[in-house]
Amino acid sequence: LHGNPEVNVLTVALQFGYSTNESFSRAFKKVWDCNPSEFRENPHSFELFPRLHTPIQMEGESFTRKNVDISELYELFRTRKNCYFVCSDVNSLLPINEISRKAGDMAILEAFYRMEREAGAEDVIFRIGGDEFTLLTNSEDAAYAEAVAERIRAYDGQPIVYEGREIPLRLHIAVTKLSSDTAKDRDLFEKLYQAICDVKE
Repeated sequence: LHGNPEVNVLTVALQFGYSTNESFSRAFKKVWDCNPSEFRENPHSFELFPRLHTPIQMEGESFTRKNVDISELYELFRTRKNCYFVCSDVNSLLPINEISRKAGDMAILEAFYRMEREAGAEDVIFRIGGDEFTLLTNSEDAAYAEAVAERIRAYDGQPIVYEGREIPLRLHIAVTKLSSDTAKDRDLFEKLYQAICDVKE
């Protein structure tokens, strides 16, 4: 929604598999605690990334999201302005959502878990979209970021299991380093998202 003011909410709703503007708006409000139009008008007044209900159980694991203050995150960007990012996006989430929204949620959680498992102790993972995550390393070494990316890619094809059905899961992975002045740029998240889009092409 943010960054695409020319695209109406219904178009976004249909893109993500909702049949009506109203059903999309209800689902959006459950996650973001505001209407799509409110978010579009002032996205920076809301949380950095959508809420994940807590606790979430998945194959015996429990994930509790830590609240992140956006000012603290921008401070981290500034202190790590020359460090690398590893970005991920679920490959073909829409067909998984067509099986079941719960299966789609499981795919998103598994994407997070894969990044979390391969992150270094000082790396930070944050959510930049519905199924997009970014790992901010604490390293200026490209080889370090590429190694993390390769370990995450190694999971490609491993399935999630929904109601006894195995659904192969693959992620788009991008490694990027942003210019130092981007650390104070509120468009930073869009630039990270663009890095993911670039690897899809």
